[in-house]
Amino acid sequence: MLGSALAAAVAAAVTAVRRRRRIARADGSAPLTGMPALALEGGDDPTPADTLQPQPVPEPRPAPAGATTPSAATTPPAGPSRAELYRQARAAGIKGRSNMTKAQLEQALRQTGA
Repeated sequence: MLGSALAAAVAAAVTAVRRRRRIARADGSAPLTGMPALALEGGDDPTPADTLQPQPVPEPRPAPAGATTPSAATTPPAGPSRAELYRQARAAGIKGRSNMTKAQLEQALRQTGA
């Protein structure tokens, strides 16, 4: 039952869009969807599938001299993560730790000597 109701709703929406396109084409105004009106002959598809040509895939460009590799660029910073610093701050009883950045947590932990 839900499937047939959904199918009917989709069919109604498709019909409404097609009707808006025909109205827009007939009077030359922009369609109600905000898209510019297209003067199409023989259908709604501006580019028939049989006229489409495969596009060549561009060759990858070599990296400039001195560039780092992606794995080196995404290497995580040294030291404990913010989550680990947060756990240490919780154990040390530092107030306001949930609103602190990683640098602030490091500083607060250094000040408490934890």
